[in-house]
Amino acid sequence: MVIQQTELRFRRVTDRGVIQCQVSVPVGYCDQCGFRHVDAAADAAIEAAARRAYEELGAK
Repeated sequence: MVIQQTELRFRRVTDRGVIQCQVSVPVGYCDQCGFRHVDAAADAAIEAAARRAYEELGAK
């Protein structure tokens, strides 16, 4: 298993409008079969980025 930092960009539609996020997360992948996965820390980083972008929409 190899861990590699990967830049993710995503958009979400919220009640305040569309948010666009970019976050760097650790992605694990198997060097045998190429299967990729994210762990709980990566998921938390993605949710934190979305929360920050959502809060910025409310501040405008």
